[in-house]
Amino acid sequence: MATRVCFLSDTDEFSEKSLEQVSLQLGGMHADFLLAHVVDSGLSGDLPSIVHATENVLIDMAMRILPKDLFYGVSVEAGDVLETLPALVREEGCSLVAIPGRPGETLIPLVRVLPVPQLLLRNEPGRPTDPLFSHLVIPIDLTFTRTYAILTQLRELLDSVGRPERITLLHCVRLEEPGTSQDLVNSASEAMERVLADVLTWDIPAESVILSGDPTVECPPKIAGLSPSLLVVGLSRMGDLLQVVLGSTGEALIEGTSCPALILPVN
Repeated sequence: MATRVCFLSDTDEFSEKSLEQVSLQLGGMHADFLLAHVVDSGLSGDLPSIVHATENVLIDMAMRILPKDLFYGVSVEAGDVLETLPALVREEGCSLVAIPGRPGETLIPLVRVLPVPQLLLRNEPGRPTDPLFSHLVIPIDLTFTRTYAILTQLRELLDSVGRPERITLLHCVRLEEPGTSQDLVNSASEAMERVLADVLTWDIPAESVILSGDPTVECPPKIAGLSPSLLVVGLSRMGDLLQVVLGSTGEALIEGTSCPALILPVN
């Protein structure tokens, strides 16, 4: 799936731990790494000197942390990260962007402008060997095209990084008219059974969970209770605009949870 991973790096210990975790977890992908940093062009001082010093720090970080047989590059530019990073991702042909996120930090603006898969490394990084891909929770809307676009991308990635221990499919039924509520639940249950049957052919233990109500309210606490190692979220891609559409449900799934998340843009 990924041939070049862009790692959005700072120069602190948090970024070092996150880089070590990602390089070990994605080692089976045999991808190149690009360590990227955007210096705020609004900073006072000698920007070229700041850029040069940051490059040296990231080169040192890569040499100390990345496996010796892993090819890497470093890119440090001055600008606005919401403009500079998407341009860099396109120019370098990156197929996955890994973004460390500190507790309480919102990553929504970056998610919107990056039309490639993103790995959001939220909360404090654990031990580098703690598996990201052990228990996956995948919220799906059960529309055929979107659901299978998400699952196809995910299976390609799992073929590289290894099989998880468990997959949980999650769907929330919006109950609008009381007279049709049971029909909606029955239809969703039948559709979920078909999707689950397909996922079980991957030879991975899988289960399904169906909720009812407003997904922006019901899904985040349920996801927290499932304690996933990774949340997988599919977001719509805005075609030629090279952005993703982040509706209320997508935003609630990302902002209302704290586990690492894999964002998969779909057409």
